Amino acid sequence: MSTPALNFKTQAVKLTHDLRHRELIQTALRNYEVVRDRSRAAFQDWQAARQAAAETKWEAINHLDTYLGQLTSKLEARGTKVHWAGTGQQARDIILGILREKKARSVVKSKAMTSEEIHLNEALEQAGFEAVESDLGEFIVQLRKETPRCFAGNWGVSRRRIPRT
Repeated sequence: MSTPALNFKTQAVKLTHDLRHRELIQTALRNYEVVRDRSRAAFQDWQAARQAAAETKWEAINHLDTYLGQLTSKLEARGTKVHWAGTGQQARDIILGILREKKARSVVKSKAMTSEEIHLNEALEQAGFEAVESDLGEFIVQLRKETPRCFAGNWGVSRRRIPRT
């Protein structure tokens, strides 16, 4: 097991016994719920707001080529290099090429389902890079060598979207 993983396990054992830390987390969660409920109450008709959001989403999806072109132009105008990949393999090759060019040895990744969909962690590992997830939940999943799961309703859905009825 890598040093970051051992450090994480050591700190995790220590924190699980820290009652003050637990209290801080509980307080943060309660505060989140209060803010969430206040935000929801700000909408006179939250169902209408939800419908408007759904319509905006479908507008974006139906004109994705236009919006991606606009986004790319704006990013490149600010000096960002945009890479396009048509397949998971192309995306992995681009990422590995950048890492090799920069002579990287390790990678700190943020949570992204896209990296799961293209099997980026496996490609990084096979290429000799150590990948560490910055998101705690994803890091735990990584240590257990599991794939992430998303939840829809009360049932777990593993890497597959199930239409709501």
